Amino acid sequence: MTDVSDQALEQVGDDLEHLARGFQIKVGAGKAWPAQQCGRSLLRRGSQVLVNGATNATVADHRVPDPETAEFILRAVRDRSPQGCSHEALLKVARITRAAKGGNCHECASFAYAYLFTKGFYPIRFMSFPPRPVSFDHCFIVLGEGDAATVIDLWKRVGGRIEWEEMFPFSELDQKVSAADFQALQVATPRGELVPFHQHQNLYTCNVGGSIEQYRAITGDQEIVDLMDMSK
Repeated sequence: MTDVSDQALEQVGDDLEHLARGFQIKVGAGKAWPAQQCGRSLLRRGSQVLVNGATNATVADHRVPDPETAEFILRAVRDRSPQGCSHEALLKVARITRAAKGGNCHECASFAYAYLFTKGFYPIRFMSFPPRPVSFDHCFIVLGEGDAATVIDLWKRVGGRIEWEEMFPFSELDQKVSAADFQALQVATPRGELVPFHQHQNLYTCNVGGSIEQYRAITGDQEIVDLMDMSK
């Protein structure tokens, strides 16, 4: 793989579907614009694919006809998903989420992670606020490092109810949550452990550009059934 130039990214614009395969694109310090470019493309593509929306009926505006269907979709995804937040697990959850066309914040964040990985963008963090009573139980991804680090919350785009924007600089996160919540923030290691971010601020879940071929190699052993068939 080779690095892609800023000029090539500018020519592609926000539609990363037209980005040629085989590139590695590091979103390093000073690259806030590419991070936002990726975020806009990801949010648009995610809303096109995840047409069932955020499927937790109690904290989201799902797009399916009723709460029972939303609950069925979420249960179908989680019954078939691997446990944990390892690189491999996130890619496999992403494939199941794509088949179900919806999910809760973990599933949406996994889809976002896989999208950026297959396009070659890095570094990526899978981040989580622990469940109550420690924090408020939410997952999202962060693309980039330094002043380019950007929160991208696909779950928010597809109907999740949370009091922040679907994309914003990571440097603003501590202003959007309480001090206790920010202290509880976790980042997933490549092997899937969730560790305190304040103790591991230089840790990334994925610190190398990936490809669609790598994604297919990791997820190819999954049996994906029709997750919308409620008779199964």
